[in-house]
Amino acid sequence: MTPSARKNELKAFGEWLSVKRALTDMTQRDVGDHVGVSWSQISRYENGEAMPRKGVRMRLQALFESHPVRQDNFAAQQQDSSTNASAILALEQLAESLQQKAADIQNLAAQMRQSGNTNLLIAALTILRGN
Repeated sequence: MTPSARKNELKAFGEWLSVKRALTDMTQRDVGDHVGVSWSQISRYENGEAMPRKGVRMRLQALFESHPVRQDNFAAQQQDSSTNASAILALEQLAESLQQKAADIQNLAAQMRQSGNTNLLIAALTILRGN
């Protein structure tokens, strides 16, 4: 497994654990006590710093299957997901706008190199300001 794939696996597991723990209204200490590890180890799992051994993963799965999801926590998690989706969309739109501005400025820089016209610098600054 490549280091990048390992990092993604750790991150995904950490996110899964964090969401499951929040939905069941359990603390890191609660989860750790149930599966036989310290709360700080649960924190390392959630932060993508470590991956639990197979036995611990199986106990975690069993723990979350046996604990009901609190409906108020589920609703809050759904709201967070909706807010996150809106924020991601806004960031994607901003990135697209910035990419277009960067392309426009690169074109102006190329024109400036060819023509020696420094007035194009003013146009580049105008693009950056969004005017």
